[in-house]
Amino acid sequence: MEPPALKQTQKKARALAVTAILSLLVFAILVELLARPNRSLLHPFEALLFRYLIYAMSTVLLGAVIFMARRFLKPTSEHRTSASSTRQRQVHEDRTEEDNLAILCARRQFSLTLLVFAMAESITVYGFLLSILLGTRTDFYLLSGTAFGIMVWFFPTLSRWKERYERQRLAGYSPQNG
Repeated sequence: MEPPALKQTQKKARALAVTAILSLLVFAILVELLARPNRSLLHPFEALLFRYLIYAMSTVLLGAVIFMARRFLKPTSEHRTSASSTRQRQVHEDRTEEDNLAILCARRQFSLTLLVFAMAESITVYGFLLSILLGTRTDFYLLSGTAFGIMVWFFPTLSRWKERYERQRLAGYSPQNG
């Protein structure tokens, strides 16, 4: 049996994910409309330096996405700050402990989806900046392809959400002790 809170929140996360993926298409259309082939606004050395800086920032973001996903998906609550744990510990008397766990799990999954997709979107924005400033489309398509890969990898599916919920439940995690 799947908790209703998990399914409802996953639908919202899926809508957010589809919107983010469609925004990649909007950026691609803008790049095609605004690109000025081989007309850089920067000098060659500045362009090379800027390109390396953007790729370095994208690599750091990719590492942050992987680190954050591992941290958010732990079945224990060791990594939470006191402010968020206080908010998430609020247990409603009219719900069962399993419902509270499902709500907590759904919130964590939604937060992860939101953060991962925002970071992936920023990689696309970096590619967009490169294409406008350097007049090349290649950088945009390379970086937006990376962002698309991240979005596909972390796309919120109900089966994954149920699996993570079950891991939390089997690990004995409780919103009251967490």
